[in-house]
Amino acid sequence: MNKAKRIVDNMDSENAFAVCSEIGIIDENATPLKQARYINELLNTTESMKIYMTDTMRKCGGCCLSTNAIKIAKKLYAKSNDIAEFLNLLNEADIGGRNLHIFDGKIIAVYKKCYCNIPKKVENMNKKYCECSAGWYMRLFSEVFEKSVTVTIVDTIVNGGASECVFEIADYLIMRIIWQCTGSIDSITWSADTMTFIGCRCQTSRLMYADTPIAAIWQNRE
Repeated sequence: MNKAKRIVDNMDSENAFAVCSEIGIIDENATPLKQARYINELLNTTESMKIYMTDTMRKCGGCCLSTNAIKIAKKLYAKSNDIAEFLNLLNEADIGGRNLHIFDGKIIAVYKKCYCNIPKKVENMNKKYCECSAGWYMRLFSEVFEKSVTVTIVDTIVNGGASECVFEIADYLIMRIIWQCTGSIDSITWSADTMTFIGCRCQTSRLMYADTPIAAIWQNRE
């Protein structure tokens, strides 16, 4: 799809009209070079007009993520014992740049090179363009963990000077409330998020907390 048109289509209609009145409308069949020039001009224009574009660019980035990649990622997560193992499996499957790891309790995603052709076609691409990649990671991990995650751009090659693109993904762990039965050794009552599992026949229980990925709880639920 025409990436420049996708950005315009995902903008607020009023803002899109204002910007297109200034820079014109991109041709549906525009070449990648023309798209790159248009996107750069669009981002520079929205910046000067103080139009917020982060959410728009992230939404567009999420559109670039294939449903097949999401399906594969979910399967890998389901069989992982922890986040570190899950990230290693993603690296092996070539999903997410092959440089995913955990540092200081956060997922770090690294691109050793820019994989997008658009910013390569123009000089001084507006750095806001990289919110697209942030949106790609946001959709990937939000879909897999079934909760919203926070993605922060640490640095990108497009920003100038950086040799790699680095993104930080946080808020992916879910605080779970677990009720464990203490009056019966063969049954447990517990709940996680909106899911509740009841298998206890006694009335004695104790409250436990676990800050662990859902996959680990599922695998240890018995």
